[in-house]
Amino acid sequence: MTTELILQKLDDQSVRLSNIETAMALMAVQDEKIITIQKQVSILFKNYDLAFNPKDGVVVKIKEFQNGCPRDTIEKTINRQWAVIMFLVAIVGGKIGGLF
Repeated sequence: MTTELILQKLDDQSVRLSNIETAMALMAVQDEKIITIQKQVSILFKNYDLAFNPKDGVVVKIKEFQNGCPRDTIEKTINRQWAVIMFLVAIVGGKIGGLF
């Protein structure tokens, strides 16, 4: 009877050790995933800092470039070009209309 009891307890411990082994393997995988996510977050923050750095970030450079663009002058030039195009369309339309 004692031998059977000892064997039963050994089987129970074997099952417990197997469960612990499975849990440890799962924790190791999760640890690797956590490390990978931490690295990705670190890279993300570095990229964010590069983009939005107030001294020399990419966004600051884009804003400076946009401020240097002569927007009003370009809009006036485009409006003048459209006016000339409409005038030419009216002339061509008048010529075509005069043919009939």
